[in-house]
Amino acid sequence: MGGGSALITFGALFSLKTDVPTSRMLGVVVLLSLVPSLLSAIVAVYSAIRVRQPRSAASLPPVEWALRMAEFYKTKDDIELNVYLMLSPICEANHFRNVRKAKWLSLAHAAYCISLSCLLVPIVGIAICLLCI
Repeated sequence: MGGGSALITFGALFSLKTDVPTSRMLGVVVLLSLVPSLLSAIVAVYSAIRVRQPRSAASLPPVEWALRMAEFYKTKDDIELNVYLMLSPICEANHFRNVRKAKWLSLAHAAYCISLSCLLVPIVGIAICLLCI
């Protein structure tokens, strides 16, 4: 996700020339203005890794269990309440897990967008630096 912006950042850093004092100053401006992009790219990659980490999840009971339960409660009226009491926590746990993954994914996307938009900062920094020289 943030690998592209990190490659652009490192490519720009390694292409700086330091033979003239003016280019050294421009190099420092570019270096400092690329730091936010690099940090945002690192946050984006970290968040994307967190989204993909395996986590334990509650799963539905096996079909055999459901058949045994239906056979046991064939003549009783409270099967609906018991099934609800068993399935409700499983559904809540899955909902919580999905919401947590969605937050990490949202953070990864926002950090990636910030990283790409921060790639414009060196252009503005160089333009301001050239106007001041």
